[in-house]
Amino acid sequence: MDWLGKNKDEKNIDFSMRKSRDYSWDSANLLWSLSENHNQEAIPRINCLAVQHSELIHAPKTRTLRFVLKFMQNF
Repeated sequence: MDWLGKNKDEKNIDFSMRKSRDYSWDSANLLWSLSENHNQEAIPRINCLAVQHSELIHAPKTRTLRFVLKFMQNF
């Protein structure tokens, strides 16, 4: 794995985790700042963005990324 990723896999995972935390924090701050009525409107939009991101990971667009993710499932 290190050879394939040129020892950058840990950095990529760390980047993904930071982005995930940032997204969660931004979403929480957005919901906190809105009124109750607007919260109910914002939640479906936040959920939709999360689903779009997960679909990209689940079904990546490029063959290379699909191969790498399939390969990583073996470990």
